[in-house]
Amino acid sequence: MPTSEFLLSLPHYDAHVHASVERLLRHRLSVTIDYESLYGGEGFRVVYAPE
Repeated sequence: MPTSEFLLSLPHYDAHVHASVERLLRHRLSVTIDYESLYGGEGFRVVYAPE
């Protein structure tokens, strides 16, 4: 059975206290992940960009 894993997590998330973190993630921070398959050589890239 597949599981989900997160690159970033907060152990005790409170929407009010962590509002600035949410704004950063939604509007300012972009993440680029470069990866290969098990066979290699493809050079896949996934980009998450702000809204």
